[in-house]
Amino acid sequence: MSDHTRRFFRHRLNANGSFDSICTECHMMVTSTRFEMELAHHEQVHTCDPQRLYQIMENPFTFRQFV
Repeated sequence: MSDHTRRFFRHRLNANGSFDSICTECHMMVTSTRFEMELAHHEQVHTCDPQRLYQIMENPFTFRQFV
């Protein structure tokens, strides 16, 4: 993913009270933290795996379940 593209992340509240951050570009869970405000740091340093992005482009329906 190029630097000029803005990434978006979905936040999910888990049953145990923790929060997950999921990248909407590569569909990977970036991190899981106890406090939602801690997710931003991990999201800023996240880099999508180019191989995974290629796999998503080849078969996008396989990865849609996470977003």
